[in-house]
Amino acid sequence: MIPEDWISQRRSDGEVIGYVEMVGGQFRPYDLLGRPLGDPMDWETAEEVIDQTGLSFLAEPYLADLDGERRVRLTEVTRAHVALVADEFGAAQVTGAASLDTWVFDVPIAFELRPLR
Repeated sequence: MIPEDWISQRRSDGEVIGYVEMVGGQFRPYDLLGRPLGDPMDWETAEEVIDQTGLSFLAEPYLADLDGERRVRLTEVTRAHVALVADEFGAAQVTGAASLDTWVFDVPIAFELRPLR
């Protein structure tokens, strides 16, 4: 689970788009998955980094080493967990796709999601 002392960073519409952790007198930005977005910095820069990262990364396909390297998509992200679904050949985008492998992990995630490019 995202630590309670991390500060939620929100868009103008109230949607949470990341978190900020106070480190000494500086601030470390994180994305919604709890992945650090840089070294500690001043507050305004941390906000800008999170704003620039936004939520668009949530829609991208990734490679993850789960039960072997798998192409996956994120289907749900909360302060406590992230859900992934197998996306071989874009199957996760097909409405009504049957019996796709799914996984749920605690946030912050303890493994690497590599962008599929």
